[in-house]
Order: sequence, then C-alpha cells, then structure tokens
Amino acid sequence: MSSRLFQRIREERRLVYGIHCFNTAYADGGLFGIYAGTGEDDLGELAPAVCEEFAGVADTLSEAELVRARNQIKAGTLMALESSGARSEQAARHLIIHGRPIPYAEIVTRIEAVDQAAVQRVVRRLLQGELTLAALGPIDELESLDKIAARLAA
Repeated sequence: MSSRLFQRIREERRLVYGIHCFNTAYADGGLFGIYAGTGEDDLGELAPAVCEEFAGVADTLSEAELVRARNQIKAGTLMALESSGARSEQAARHLIIHGRPIPYAEIVTRIEAVDQAAVQRVVRRLLQGELTLAALGPIDELESLDKIAARLAA
C-alpha cells in the first residue's frame, strides 16, 4: 500500500481498486508484471497513468523511497522464513538459480547494495524488453499493446 503505483494510481487518481507489481526469477530469465484491477470507465486513463509512473521511476526515485523499499524487502524475506513452505521454496529457487542456498545475511547484503544506479539500469532494461498484455472484461477503451510499448519507450 505504500508503493508509488498504489499511492498515485489508486489513492490519488482513483483509477483502480487494486494494483501491484510482481516478479518471478528463473535461471535463464524472469518475469516482471503489473496487475491493475479497474472499472470500464477508468480503463482509457489507466494504461497512460501506469506507463508514466513506471517509466518515471528511474529518474525520480528518492533515497527515502529506496530505503523504504529495501526495508520492506528485507522484512518480507525474513517473515517468509517463518513458513516451512516458503523456506523450502526459497531454498529450491536458490539451488536452481544459483546452485546453492543463499544465507539470509548474504541476501541482506545484496539488498543493501541496491542503489539508484542499479534501479535505473533495471528499469531501462525492462523498458527495452518485449511486452505482453493480458486483459479481461470490456476492454474497448484499452490502448493497444503497440501504443503502450511506445509510451514506455519514449
């Protein structure tokens, strides 16, 4: 609820009833996505607003936002260790991707190493990648994938 997308798209602009980012890492790639649930009346405004927020984060991320994000990731990772299922999934993911389990102290060190430059590199790389769009419901007002890609490339 403290993310930029949630605050700006949901709370300030009231374009969605739910919005969040997600990612999944694989040994040879990954997936980064944005989920947004909205009504038909706000659909035409939603894609441009999300593109604006996502594309702008590389240049406007504050140090306070970066610190808060690091702290949230560390807390979420630590809390997940309380679940045996989550611990097993994390260990399996580490073995598949890195060939070894990664100790929590090393994870924290890696999280702390993320700086503004790293965020900028990742955002720019994501913006250059091929997009996929999935939409359900009455989507007549949704921009085309090509138009969304052009917004993000600009």
